[in-house]
Amino acid sequence: MKEALDLAELGRGTTWPNPMVGAVIVKDGDIVGRGYHLKAGGPHAEVMALESAGEQALGATCYVSLEPCCHDGRTPPCTRALIDAQVGEVVYALADPFPAVAGKGLAQLREAGITVHGPLLEKEAQGLNAPFLIAHTKQRAAVRLKLALTLDGMIADRDGQSQWLTGPSARTEVHRLRAQHQAVMVGAETVRADNPRLTPRDRGNVGRSEMTRIIITRGGLQLDGSHLLEEIDEHPVWVITTASGATSAELVSAQKQGVQILEAASTPDGFVDMEDGLQQLFQRGIVSVMCEGGSKLAGQLLQDDLVDRMHIFRAPKVLGGESGRSGFSAPAIDGLAQARQFHRIATKTHDEDIEEILVPESGLWTETE
Repeated sequence: MKEALDLAELGRGTTWPNPMVGAVIVKDGDIVGRGYHLKAGGPHAEVMALESAGEQALGATCYVSLEPCCHDGRTPPCTRALIDAQVGEVVYALADPFPAVAGKGLAQLREAGITVHGPLLEKEAQGLNAPFLIAHTKQRAAVRLKLALTLDGMIADRDGQSQWLTGPSARTEVHRLRAQHQAVMVGAETVRADNPRLTPRDRGNVGRSEMTRIIITRGGLQLDGSHLLEEIDEHPVWVITTASGATSAELVSAQKQGVQILEAASTPDGFVDMEDGLQQLFQRGIVSVMCEGGSKLAGQLLQDDLVDRMHIFRAPKVLGGESGRSGFSAPAIDGLAQARQFHRIATKTHDEDIEEILVPESGLWTETE
């Protein structure tokens, strides 16, 4: 099963909206077939492993990191392939929360006379596919929040300048993380201040090359001259806004330039309701999002308990006092007892910058990548 999980890892960032899955076929104590899912619409892990095993799959055991699918989608069901190959046993790591599967795949295998065991290494399998599990359990896109901060917690100077707080090594790591998601999300302030491209151009060989860029704004946003419009065919731009923002002249103009406008509910103070926004993304097939600020959006996501994993890149700089803008802008709480608790699961060094990786209490997204 450990090898099946390692194989699944080879599909990191490329399988969306599908999960990462690996499969191993074992016959008489020897591995005779291996496979993993690489891309939505492509062969699933079990099918690849069965093809690799050939006739040796007869009576063999299939170890698979996720419950085999049992429905016709872009590809035929894996349960049918396993039954047709006459494997004797299937061992799975994790049940699939996707409603079209959700235990039905295991039931089909048992009905066909195949012995089914599991879950095995369930915690490791949950960590591997945490965004997929979170999205299907909560019916919203899973959120990884990334912020670059000074030692005193500032995201930018008083004028909004943040390029660059961290060094080249940390910024390359951000691109690598970005490429593991379907979409990157920022607030309108970040677009105005930084004019970012938000592409995974320095990802190396990790993840996906195409990226949906999502902007959150409650009102109009001028995008004329923005780098975001330069590669819009390869990297779509979506704006999530309120009803009043959707009719603004700026966003009407942006829509004519290929920007997709999504209208979300409003909070009582007029901001975009981010839970509704993330639900709309999930309904459109976006399972995993990396949010890269700014401070208002980060604060709102934290306040609404919508952060599933957080990466803080801390630079050895101090702005001090009123010289900078805080990394988190959210309503004040009554005291320490109301503070949101996170657990630090890893710390990495990128030259002089430190990356802290944190998850909320009872969070699923605990793997160390």
